[in-house]
Amino acid sequence: MRFLITPNIQRPDALAFARQLADTLTASGHNALVPAATAALPGWQGVSVWDGSAPDMLMTAGGDGTMLKFIREANCWDVPVWGVNFGHIGYLTECEPAEAAESLRRILAGEYTAEQRILLAGELAGADGQVRGRFVAVNEANIFRGAMTRALQLELAINGGFVRSLSADGMIVSTPTGSTAYNFSAGGPVLMPAMDCFAVTPVCPYAALACAIVTSGSDRIRIRVNIPQPEPDAPPLLVIDSCEKYLLRDGDEIRLYKAPCTLRTVKTQERNFYTKLHRKLAENC
Repeated sequence: MRFLITPNIQRPDALAFARQLADTLTASGHNALVPAATAALPGWQGVSVWDGSAPDMLMTAGGDGTMLKFIREANCWDVPVWGVNFGHIGYLTECEPAEAAESLRRILAGEYTAEQRILLAGELAGADGQVRGRFVAVNEANIFRGAMTRALQLELAINGGFVRSLSADGMIVSTPTGSTAYNFSAGGPVLMPAMDCFAVTPVCPYAALACAIVTSGSDRIRIRVNIPQPEPDAPPLLVIDSCEKYLLRDGDEIRLYKAPCTLRTVKTQERNFYTKLHRKLAENC
């Protein structure tokens, strides 16, 4: 099998683990690959450089940010993803470093499952209807006012039907995977990772009843951005997974729907999601 190993190269402990992982996989008769930036570092001689093609499995060593970065670079490969947490929280990762050896043993023995998770796809269109960008999100699409001094005027529609118009600092449309990220910080609901739905959460809305909405995964969401008094030096933004950024203009429309591809996360342990959630929250309070 071909395993792509993607460590956080800013963390010596993650790099050391990834190097050991590459050696273990090679000794087991598998092909270990690493990105060119990793292969160029001292101590990585003899490890094959990834050629950009889809591997049989993606393995990350870092935090949620590392896993998110390389899942996005995977460009909707239909391959399982295994993450070992060397970061701060680690909601996305499967295990901690102390558990990694046993988890890897199960993977190589085929004793794992791949949990299917939906992704969020979308496009940004101008007031003239011209599409300026298309994207796929693992966690969320985040519309926010950025450095603007005034709130945004947002119009939300679902399946073509008007839902609400409100003033707010922004609005987050989150996948179940991303529900424990910015959505959670903004007061949105926590969703089970394998659910087929999205959370639509206003950020600091100027309305008492502007609560979050949970939509079906089959729903098509449309958010129109109105900027009555534009501030040229401080445009609002559409940010995808804290990685991809678009400047917003008056009359822009963000159209969101379920992506045709899915994320497959490796599970080697019978771990209750709510138990993990409680533990992570307790660790980071």
